[in-house]
Amino acid sequence: MDIAKKVHMARAQNFRGIEYGSRQTFEIMRAGFYRLIRWIRTLQAEHGKKNVLFGLELTGHYWSPLTHS
Repeated sequence: MDIAKKVHMARAQNFRGIEYGSRQTFEIMRAGFYRLIRWIRTLQAEHGKKNVLFGLELTGHYWSPLTHS
């Protein structure tokens, strides 16, 4: 996930680098973070995955709201 000032961007891929779906953008608000979680759960169901390893590219302090949602 690429953390930015107003909108974050996320991509999903497997351990081989094969991308699942297309990249998604999420607002830096609680509703945006809930949309991110729903997107992740949808991809898990579509691809039969139980576990998620989530990576963040941290830019300044803009990651902070994500940790408090």
